[in-house]
Amino acid sequence: MTDPDSVITGRRVLWSLPTGLYLLGSTGDPTDGPWNLMTTNQVAQVAAFVRRYLGVLQTFSREIGGELDLSSPHSPVNGVLFDALFQNIIVRPNGKTELIDREWVHTKPIELGCLLFRTISLNLFRISRLGVNNQGRTFTPATFYTAILDAVGLLVTMEDLRRYVTFESELQTFVTGYDVYSEGLLSGWLVQPLKTQTVQGLAVAREQELVANAAVREQALAAYAAVHAQELAGVRARLRTLEGELAAWHRSLFGRLASVAHNGRDLVCRLLYSLTRRKRE
Repeated sequence: MTDPDSVITGRRVLWSLPTGLYLLGSTGDPTDGPWNLMTTNQVAQVAAFVRRYLGVLQTFSREIGGELDLSSPHSPVNGVLFDALFQNIIVRPNGKTELIDREWVHTKPIELGCLLFRTISLNLFRISRLGVNNQGRTFTPATFYTAILDAVGLLVTMEDLRRYVTFESELQTFVTGYDVYSEGLLSGWLVQPLKTQTVQGLAVAREQELVANAAVREQALAAYAAVHAQELAGVRARLRTLEGELAAWHRSLFGRLASVAHNGRDLVCRLLYSLTRRKRE
């Protein structure tokens, strides 16, 4: 149920606040869902999950008085199920599936392939790395999406994908207020490979990162030591110069003192000689 006073009408989507109570449940076993993709064949695993997801969508469609054709990606899905994404479906303790976070609904039906694009793409953004698959393939988001749909018997074309990307970019622009460039989003989906790494590969990469960081720190310390070594060498050279100047000053002072002493002795001798001579006279 939706409170009519709580609806904000947009161009194609509605924001609504359900009047029902919150439901308790779980999103299912996390090791059996779309998050656990560190396997040898992600496509087969996710495709199996998507098949169960399609069955849940069919159940939701029947609960609101419709029937969902699961044989074509172009089949219309009721706009009420617009936000029926993986993470918005919970399993009650009695095993019944329920749709939560139903704030957003679409004013018109959307294509089944578009809904699958939304939920798969949003989940891909949450996953940092995929496991190495047993087919030896490197996936982009687009090829990963089409491979999953192929595995469940839904064939999509490049034109379909372009239409889904345009739909999602316009939607995100409306919902978030930020301009989402559809061509940039499509380009990233087509050419940007998904990060793929095994646990062992992650460990090796981390070890390499630590070694590289250690090498950088060692180089920085060596450069720091070299700079200060040059400064120290300059200080030592200056000290040697000062020591030389001090020794020269000492020699000059001692020479002057010696000269004064010598001249003093001559003066004393002359005075004594003069006094002695006057006494004799």
